[in-house]
Amino acid sequence: MAQEAARDTGTGSPVTSLKERRRLYRQETIDAILATARSVMREQGVAALNLNEVARRLDVSGQALAKYFPNKAALYDELFLRGHRLFHEPEQIVLQTTAPDWGRIHQWFTVRLDLACEHPDLYSLIWGDSVPGYTHSTAVREEIGAMLAGARRGIGEVIESGAINAGVPPERVVDILMAVRHGIIAEHLAKRNLLPSGSDRFSGLIPDILAVFERAWAPTEQQSARAGENASLPAATSQEGGRSS
Repeated sequence: MAQEAARDTGTGSPVTSLKERRRLYRQETIDAILATARSVMREQGVAALNLNEVARRLDVSGQALAKYFPNKAALYDELFLRGHRLFHEPEQIVLQTTAPDWGRIHQWFTVRLDLACEHPDLYSLIWGDSVPGYTHSTAVREEIGAMLAGARRGIGEVIESGAINAGVPPERVVDILMAVRHGIIAEHLAKRNLLPSGSDRFSGLIPDILAVFERAWAPTEQQSARAGENASLPAATSQEGGRSS
C-alpha cells in the first residue's frame, strides 16, 4: 500500500518530494556548471577559467552562478576534488589488487597515462603549472595527502617484497617514480597533436624506462634469497603447526 501511495494515480510514476526535486535540480545545475567550466579549460587553458564566461555559456547571470560557486576558487576546488578522485580510485584498485612486483608499477603508470589522455583538462589542473591566485583548500590538501599515502603503501609493498633495492628511503623511490611518470605524461600530452594518430612515442617509453629502473634497483642475490625464504615462511608455519597464517 505504501508503494501504491507513493505513486501518482494519473501516471503510475513515483511522486518525488519537493525537497528531492530541489536536490536533483541543484545537482544537475552543478554538473552543468562543472561541464561548462571544463569546456572553457580545454579550449583556453586552466588558468583562463572565468566565471563570467561560464555564466555566459550557460545563459545565466553571474549572481545566479554565485549561488553555487561564490568565487573562482570554489569552482577550482570542486573541479580539483572531482578530478583527483577520478584519478585516485582506479590507481588505488591497481595498488590494492595486483601482486607487489614491477607489474604493479607498470599498471600504476599506464592507468595514470590513460586517464590523463581522457581528461587532459583535469590532469593539467591537478598536476600542471599552478594557477595564479588559486590556493588549495583544506579538503583538496587532504585528498592529495590520501593519494600520496596510498602510493607509498602500494609501492612500499613492492619494496618489502624484495623486488626493489634502490638504496634510498621508500619515500624517495615513490617520489622518483612519480616524477618520471609525470614527465612521460607531460611530454605525451604536450606533443600528441603533433604526432601521427596512435603514436606511442612517449607512452611506449613506459616499459623501457621501468626496465632500466628494474635493472638499476635489482636486489642482490643474497637479498633475493632472503625474500624467497620470507615468502615461504607462512606456508611452512601452516604445514608444521596446522594453522593458517
